[in-house]
Amino acid sequence: MVGGSNLCIRGADRSLCLPDPRAEGRFDGLQQALDEAESKGLYVQMNSPHCIFERMHFLRGFDDTLVDCMLEPELVEGLAIRMADYQIGIIEEAYRLGQGRIHCYDTTDDWGTQNNLMVSPAVFRSIFKPQYKRIFDAAHRCGMDVRFHTDGKVNDILPDIIEVGADIQATLPTGDKQKIEDEVKQLVEKWVTPQGG
Repeated sequence: MVGGSNLCIRGADRSLCLPDPRAEGRFDGLQQALDEAESKGLYVQMNSPHCIFERMHFLRGFDDTLVDCMLEPELVEGLAIRMADYQIGIIEEAYRLGQGRIHCYDTTDDWGTQNNLMVSPAVFRSIFKPQYKRIFDAAHRCGMDVRFHTDGKVNDILPDIIEVGADIQATLPTGDKQKIEDEVKQLVEKWVTPQGG
């Protein structure tokens, strides 16, 4: 059973309280990093990996999480809501403290094996898709692009990920070899430097 408006999840035999995304000290060093990036004219990306599904199976165990998706979807949905609440809290607090100087929210959740999705498209759409939409909408409200990394054969849910607001690359999908090679050269030129990327 999911607790009230806080980030605690309680059940008959388990209890989990998620960290406070707005806790004092969580963003120590942010202002200095943003000042430095701004002085160099850099695009600033905030990384908050393991968005919902990965955090869930890190906590619950991979096999148990998959079984829960089938046998206890309400429990999984409640946990997914709380994971999304945490991510939204991180985004909103970074925006408040950064005063609009963070350009991108970057997160990850690997959804595919080499051959297929880890859950059915129906499970993804009913439990997880609405939470990604909430998170990506929050990032866009804060003026951030959304970069979402996922691995494996995720073809069946790519339209869903685009629909909920992930900002996708534009060059690779064109299939234009020259454009792709030109962009790769630009990325190498800008990112592979002695000072870092």
